[in-house]
Amino acid sequence: MDIKLLLFKQHSYNMWEYDDDYINRIAALGYDVVLHPTEGLSLPEEAYTCEVLATVGIFQHENIDDFKNLKFIQVLAAGFDHFPADKIKERKIILANMRGVYGIPISEFVLSGILNVYKQSRVFDSQKKDRVFRRKQDLIEIYGKTAAILGTGDLGFQIAKRLQAFGAKVIGFNRHPLPSDCFDEVHSIDHAGDFLPQVDIVILTLPLSDDSFHLAGKDFFRSMKPGSVFVNVGRGAVCDEGALVDALKNKLLLAAVLDVYEKEPLPINSPLWDLENVFLYPHTMSGSDNAFGRMKETLYRNLKAYAECKELENRFF
Repeated sequence: MDIKLLLFKQHSYNMWEYDDDYINRIAALGYDVVLHPTEGLSLPEEAYTCEVLATVGIFQHENIDDFKNLKFIQVLAAGFDHFPADKIKERKIILANMRGVYGIPISEFVLSGILNVYKQSRVFDSQKKDRVFRRKQDLIEIYGKTAAILGTGDLGFQIAKRLQAFGAKVIGFNRHPLPSDCFDEVHSIDHAGDFLPQVDIVILTLPLSDDSFHLAGKDFFRSMKPGSVFVNVGRGAVCDEGALVDALKNKLLLAAVLDVYEKEPLPINSPLWDLENVFLYPHTMSGSDNAFGRMKETLYRNLKAYAECKELENRFF
């Protein structure tokens, strides 16, 4: 008997769509594919009988208790802090994510954001609009700077790799500080505050948890080196946005580069919109010409492995 799989034709974040050839490839693995347009729409009754679910964040709209036959969840994103982890573990449901799929495009975006700050791209955009041809000599290099990356998983690794290529020193912080390629040093995240006054760039790639909620708060920003750059590409609520706004208004930091926020979409009345020293991106850094292909092939490999009772990639539970 075929394994019943609930698949959403359109990726709910990046709006990618699976074509018929890809869906047929999955069916050929032994899956009865229940195809639904996108997440957030009412599901047919058949969907609740599926054994396998490929999703970005369906449990923001649905109750996992309604999926009585669920045995395997393939998360189509890197983060899954909005999934009911306790119930998933209690029911012994397998969960895997997309680690390794989005690190390359996000890390490129992070570098572009830092370079926008250091090379004063907004000044030159303004000069272009005004037809002003004026050189600037006070631009900043990444070369020789020190960067702290909180979170040394695939995303942190990809960012570190690119920063090192620019000649920066990279210090990583994690709960389990083990030596890692592309990091000059790795320390316990409990000691990150000791390094903040010394580093030029602070980058958060952390998932959201009880420990990481508002990790970057008032004391965090006051400890940062004057003239430093703050980047958040992990989860919005790891940063206390009110404290960040105060730090930026008071010029404690040179600038911030943000792709994630405490509330998304970012409210129209957020003071972040009005700050010149912030580069805002609409949770879009994971989108690229190659990311969908990586995601599809990871999904295919894991569905194949599950059907064949083999080990899955990126399994967490």
